[in-house]
Amino acid sequence: MFESLIEGANEAVVRLQFGARARIEFYETLSLLLENHVLLHDALKEMVVIASEENKKPNNPRAIVIHDCLMLISEGQPLSKALAKWTNDQEASLIAAGEKSGRMKKAFEDAIKVITAKRSILSAALGATVYPAVLFALACGLLHMVANQLVPKLAKVTDPKSWEGAAKLLYRMAQFVTGYGVVALICLLVLALLVFATLPYLRGRVRVVLDQSPPWSVYRTLQGSTFLLNVAVMLQSGVRLEEALQLLAVNAKPWLKERIDAALYGIRIGGNLGVALHRAGHHFPDKKAVQYLSVLANHDGFEAAMSGFGDRWLAHSIKKIQTFSKVTLACGVLAIGALMVVVIAGAGGIQNAVEAGM
Repeated sequence: MFESLIEGANEAVVRLQFGARARIEFYETLSLLLENHVLLHDALKEMVVIASEENKKPNNPRAIVIHDCLMLISEGQPLSKALAKWTNDQEASLIAAGEKSGRMKKAFEDAIKVITAKRSILSAALGATVYPAVLFALACGLLHMVANQLVPKLAKVTDPKSWEGAAKLLYRMAQFVTGYGVVALICLLVLALLVFATLPYLRGRVRVVLDQSPPWSVYRTLQGSTFLLNVAVMLQSGVRLEEALQLLAVNAKPWLKERIDAALYGIRIGGNLGVALHRAGHHFPDKKAVQYLSVLANHDGFEAAMSGFGDRWLAHSIKKIQTFSKVTLACGVLAIGALMVVVIAGAGGIQNAVEAGM
């Protein structure tokens, strides 16, 4: 039992290290070799030698993954099944669809497309969260300095009760930070953690209302664009719509699973994807997106149209999140600026009071 736990932990570490960049390189290299008529078994064999630096580093994560795939393929297993342990279900499904249709190059391209898109989405999401966090930390640092260094020194020179205007506001701020600052900070951090914890888990009608406002609306935009891209890529690879949704629901968090399950139900009772999403009433991925999907699904060539729509919606979503990030950054900078003005004006007012008293 202990050995199996160690083995499982080692596999988890290797899978973590076999990240987006490593998987993209794996798919690109394998695609190039297969395109040049190298057999799959031989291609993997050559890739193991390269990844392990001619067997000098056999414990390299990429070498471990490729060697494991080579062993399973030697036993007659398909590549999709060999990769299932090291990638997510969606990538494995794309490879399986490529094996079924004989279009492996297209399958690898689709897998790379999904990985690249997810990285773009993650980058946009980080931009929307990191900047506000940094500005909040700067504001906290400035308030701490004002409350514990600036105001106490100035209070020794002149009585705070005589301060007026900006100086009085500065004193009140310092009093609040000194008396309740730690409690307020803890409450804000707990509230932020609770809000972020609700993003993947909170469901129901309350969540539908919350999804109209940040940060829930940002989360809906991120998940919606990923969902559309995933469905589009799998449909293009020959995966049936219902099967694609089932695959996406396997590892989906409760919030997303609720929406996918509702779409599946709508499709099973005879609706197309757009109609099913509309009937669910979740406004997922977006009201406008649902309207477009309803129109596209009623015409021939839905798979090709879905692919183009998925790409455009992804670009639109990333731009939307980047705009939100810029607005948040601008508001944060203005807030920091306003705080600085209060500090400078307050200090100036106190200095004037001291000079007047002399």
